[in-house]
Amino acid sequence: MNYYDRIQKSIEFIESNLDSYIEIEDAADAAKMCSTEYLRFFYAVTGYTVQDYIGKRKVSFAVKDIKRERTNTANLAAKYCFSSIEAFSMVFRTNTGYLPSEFLDQNIDYSFPKIDVRNLYYDYQDPQLLSKFPDIHLLKPMPRMRTAAYTSYGKAPENDACEIIMEYALENNLLCRFCSFRIFGFTVPDSIKSDGTYGYTICITVGDDHVFQDGPVKEMIIGKGQYVVATTTVSNIVETWERYKEWLRLSGFSHGSHQYLEEHLLCCRWREEEPINDIEINLYMPIDKNKTNRD
Repeated sequence: MNYYDRIQKSIEFIESNLDSYIEIEDAADAAKMCSTEYLRFFYAVTGYTVQDYIGKRKVSFAVKDIKRERTNTANLAAKYCFSSIEAFSMVFRTNTGYLPSEFLDQNIDYSFPKIDVRNLYYDYQDPQLLSKFPDIHLLKPMPRMRTAAYTSYGKAPENDACEIIMEYALENNLLCRFCSFRIFGFTVPDSIKSDGTYGYTICITVGDDHVFQDGPVKEMIIGKGQYVVATTTVSNIVETWERYKEWLRLSGFSHGSHQYLEEHLLCCRWREEEPINDIEINLYMPIDKNKTNRD
């Protein structure tokens, strides 16, 4: 299951528990991510923190209760499992601009719909193709991304590249709790040597206001492009590429000229005890329309 589907799984968990106190760890478990990875990636793909999303959805239902049943603030706070009336009132006012007791007197409405990550990121895909390759999803074109990148060379260059990028991210406050960064990597084209050495680039997304200083980490722009995505492990990358080739043959698309990407949840995993071949990644294959199918 790719990272987008995992976030959607957590959203379904949240939606089914809006009348309960939702532990972040439980929502992360639903996504099969650790809490740190989950909080960051949820924000990166939805544009909202998990806590903000939960609050907005609970308030959306509370507004319906107020309008339909004139439910009082104490009952609403209890129904949606807020720690206190004050906590509920603060979240309600943050989202609607009014306290619950004031809301009926205003000629306004408030509604925050459930997010569907699949609608945000997935493009239309032929049902027969999806049935044959249920783990391979066609994405809407990904926007231009500005990144801080470092390339290392060796027999296991991922480790060194990750260490440099993580140090850079820490020094530049790119790893804060509410940062929506994403981490990508790729093997440098034509870099594999007969002695087993190769180059590997790791990059972390940064904002347009990020200022680069002299040093080993450089700006790299990943241009806008369309991809298909599947989740795999390092040891199964070759097998996944073979399945991608078959997908291309049947899809009416051709291999794109833009950069292929491997997305990592957290770069530091390369340095942990987990065997490198077991590390899970989202693998993005660049695609383009075949010449005969171009608009």
